[in-house]
Amino acid sequence: MPKDHKRNIKPLQEARKRISDEKYNTLKSTLDDMTRYNEPITISRVCELSGLSKSYLYQNSDAKQLFTQAQKQQKEKAHYSHSTSKNDSDFLLQYKELKRKLLETYYLQRQLLEDANEHLKKTNAQLKQEVEQVEALYKEKKAYMDKCPKIAIDFFITKDLENKIIPYQFITKYHTLSPVQPTTFYHIKWGIYKIRSKNHSFELLTDRPGITLQKQDNTTFILTITDELKEDTVIEILIKPNQINQ
Repeated sequence: MPKDHKRNIKPLQEARKRISDEKYNTLKSTLDDMTRYNEPITISRVCELSGLSKSYLYQNSDAKQLFTQAQKQQKEKAHYSHSTSKNDSDFLLQYKELKRKLLETYYLQRQLLEDANEHLKKTNAQLKQEVEQVEALYKEKKAYMDKCPKIAIDFFITKDLENKIIPYQFITKYHTLSPVQPTTFYHIKWGIYKIRSKNHSFELLTDRPGITLQKQDNTTFILTITDELKEDTVIEILIKPNQINQ
């Protein structure tokens, strides 16, 4: 009798298992569809779509675990989608702001370059004008000085100064020459020259228009040669003892 009893309940167990599997598969299929279409997973909605009872979801451990896992996955997916959407939105805003700043920088630099270029153009034009003025002035002076005849200055001494050291200075626009004996200076042009000595004075022996020698102070004489002098000339200047020092 006991053997017959066991043999008789086996089909019942198989039927229960088949029903249980069918319920589980139905639940799983329902949850998959709800997840796929982003439908909120709630007990009421699952029972409505699957035809399963709430007690089955509460009491069947496998069903309860499947439901909880599906619900959790849906929440995580929703959170990820929200975060991704938010991040995409933030990224778009950052991109637009960066683009705006880059454009502002570009236009500012462009304006600065245009202003600098305009300033350089004005500066170059001004420098060009100044160079042209200097060149014109140089050409004018050169043409004027080219008309100057050949001029030399020959210094002489009185007899009482023979065999003596005679320091003096002949000062031009560009040089200060300091001989210690009478000498001759060549390549002289129209202009103003200084002759300086502490112990001697100077006298002009050449009397020609355009040549003057004037005493400035006790040590300095001013020699002036103007363009009234038209011919090649040797200007003779006598070095004498300074009467004040005698």
